[in-house]
Amino acid sequence: MRVRSSSAFLVCLAPIALLVGCVGQAPAQSDLVSRLQSLPGVASVDYVRAGGVVTPAEHRLTIVLDARLTDADAREIAHTTCDREVEIGRLTVTTDADISAPGAVFDVRSSYSLSPCIAESDLIGFARASAAMQELGADYDGRFGVFLDDPRESEPAESVVQVSTATTERNRLVDALRALDGHLRGLAFDFEGEWDENGEDDPPGDTFLTARLAAEDDIDRMLPIITRAQELDVGDIAIDDDSMSVELRPESATDAQVILTALADSAGISLEVVPAP
Repeated sequence: MRVRSSSAFLVCLAPIALLVGCVGQAPAQSDLVSRLQSLPGVASVDYVRAGGVVTPAEHRLTIVLDARLTDADAREIAHTTCDREVEIGRLTVTTDADISAPGAVFDVRSSYSLSPCIAESDLIGFARASAAMQELGADYDGRFGVFLDDPRESEPAESVVQVSTATTERNRLVDALRALDGHLRGLAFDFEGEWDENGEDDPPGDTFLTARLAAEDDIDRMLPIITRAQELDVGDIAIDDDSMSVELRPESATDAQVILTALADSAGISLEVVPAP
């Protein structure tokens, strides 16, 4: 879960302002929920509005999206989240009401006071990441966390879809990257895949497959090298545009560097091999 600080702590600060300001938002909150529920691509909307004298931090909005939502659905949903002045403390966007369930695609944003506004480009990336998850199938034991930003809080910049995942099956990380690349083709995206080798939450020493890809990058020629590197039991693998780095570890095959260097040279890929410690 992401937690962001906010300078909006002055909202509803005094007890009277607290009651008037927060209760006064009720019509806008109800209107937002009603409009979202009517949109294609939205499965359900849950708005928990705390009663009494409360702060925005006590209001929670959960939007459950259809896992098959389209780019057009994402655009309309994003625009709707931004056209009402509403303050909440927690926004959850997910394809599964249980965000811990395997196969869920989700994001959680939390702060003392935040807007439910979602950047259109981020939600389109979310929709395409969901399509990639559907391609991976029900036997994929990981989830996709997709960063959804509030465009009004950030400086204008190149849109980059950010996706993270963790799985207990290392070979599925390259499957996840391949599926995401297929559905996010034409969009810049950052990928962080974690091999949860011990099947525990955030154990030390996990191995990562990361990629930072521009919209025009094509990773097809890198995928066989990633697959072979995993078979040779290397450590972390990182892709940055058209270059790659691989960290060896004591368990790696003794000829891993020779094999991977030859494959990279043949594919015309710049490869850095970091020796085992």
